[in-house]
Amino acid sequence: MAEETSLAALQALRAWLIAEKRAPEEASEDYVLAGGARFPKTTRTPVSSSNNFLPLNALVHAWSTADLPVGQYIRDARTNNVARLAHLDRPDVLGYLKGEKDWSSRISAEPPQSGQAPASGEVAAAQDAKAAD
Repeated sequence: MAEETSLAALQALRAWLIAEKRAPEEASEDYVLAGGARFPKTTRTPVSSSNNFLPLNALVHAWSTADLPVGQYIRDARTNNVARLAHLDRPDVLGYLKGEKDWSSRISAEPPQSGQAPASGEVAAAQDAKAAD
């Protein structure tokens, strides 16, 4: 399988969420099924929050927990060891993923060079450290 770019993964996920109105099914521990394509869950997307590019599974988690209050969303992300959107970035990114807006200010014009993101726990730990400052 040819490696997809991170922008392609984001676009496939968004298309899936808009069309299906539900989170994509997990094909295995390593992949998320989005728009008929398979992507590693750790595929780094061009969506950044707190100066970190978020992996695909963080966006799936954010969409799946969109109705949770912020505190509960943060606890759920920690419990599931998933990177999370910063409080102020969450509405903007979710609006984009839901198709309510054509673009998000949190999407970088230049996708990250690497196809893999840091482990979700590392991103979450960095976010928690910044929040504690």
